[in-house]
Amino acid sequence: MSLTASTRPGPRCRQITLSEAQYLKRCGYLLASFVCDVTGQPQRIDHAGYTPYDRFFESNGSYSLITTCNEWTGAGLRGIGVRAGCWTPFAGDVLRPLPE
Repeated sequence: MSLTASTRPGPRCRQITLSEAQYLKRCGYLLASFVCDVTGQPQRIDHAGYTPYDRFFESNGSYSLITTCNEWTGAGLRGIGVRAGCWTPFAGDVLRPLPE
């Protein structure tokens, strides 16, 4: 079984195809990143974002110059066997190894 999630691929967006096992492992990685309430829902932080579409949530990790949101994404991809740089502090570092 192959699962694909995408928007429109382009310079700032790539499409990747995951096996069911990769997809489930990726979901587990994402869910383990959040601090959840007693109902199992991620705890949202009410904070104005950079755009009207930004949302912030309590996490089980921390943000720094070394562990950026892009590195979190890259680590998740590496963890399921998707080609990604060994350190991905910037968006281009995540996207570069992925096919256009």
